[in-house]
Amino acid sequence: MNQAIDAVTNNSIDLSSSLETSLTESVTLAAGAEVAVETVSITGRSGTLPAHLLTSGGATTASPAIIVVHDATGPDEWIQQAGSRLASVGFTMLLPNLFANSAAPADDGEVAQQDFLLSLSDTRIVSDLLAVVDWLSARGHIQIGIIGWGWGGAYALMAAAHDTRLRAVVDVAGTISYPVSTPNRVGSPLNFVADLEGALLAAYPGADPQFAANEIERLRGRLVEHDKNGEVKVYPDAPPRFWHDERSPHTLLLWRRITDFLQENLIDADDEHPAFGEGYPNEESRLHA
Repeated sequence: MNQAIDAVTNNSIDLSSSLETSLTESVTLAAGAEVAVETVSITGRSGTLPAHLLTSGGATTASPAIIVVHDATGPDEWIQQAGSRLASVGFTMLLPNLFANSAAPADDGEVAQQDFLLSLSDTRIVSDLLAVVDWLSARGHIQIGIIGWGWGGAYALMAAAHDTRLRAVVDVAGTISYPVSTPNRVGSPLNFVADLEGALLAAYPGADPQFAANEIERLRGRLVEHDKNGEVKVYPDAPPRFWHDERSPHTLLLWRRITDFLQENLIDADDEHPAFGEGYPNEESRLHA
């Protein structure tokens, strides 16, 4: 591990009542697959984490399970839909509220939100995610993955670097490196790549100024340097958070790659016959495929 996990005390907030209502009912997708939603409580390092367990069809504790790390907007309706989308194809999805024990700002403006995010401790967030892994493992899940969107992408990567039980990690537009270190952010996400044991899929919008080309190349280079199973994809001309636009062709391509990647690494692969990278002649060609 790169960092010691420390204890952090925070204040408690509640999920919005509208979100609670929508998440405690079954969700019927356009494709007709019904996704059942169960409200659960997980004991994290920061306190009790409310979470929602999404399943469909004949999902059991033997089914591959995926933790969904929400974006800076918290466990909103879009995250529920993203979890339902993957649950409908056979994954057990777990959506924890990582803001549940933090003092979220009353003002939802951009400045207030940024100040709130900067006040959160990386070690606290990662610790809570490791508790979520423990919870799934205790229920019998062996094949576990994690996917993070935006703000949550970096935490998905860091959590996977701390826990080898996370066999697949999807980082969608997570921060690559921090401009400065602070008591809450003592190590950039890029520094954790060396500790990854599971496969990594990292995806970035090409038209988002937050992700400079040289930063993305640094991530690619770190994967090669440490001989890690990983691929970095850039969607040219895609704007920030393009995945919220279902009409975008980039969104369709991203979802297809995510689904295939999770299938390859949580369903098709096993310890003796890992599926990741089959058909690629070498590491470099795989990274740029």
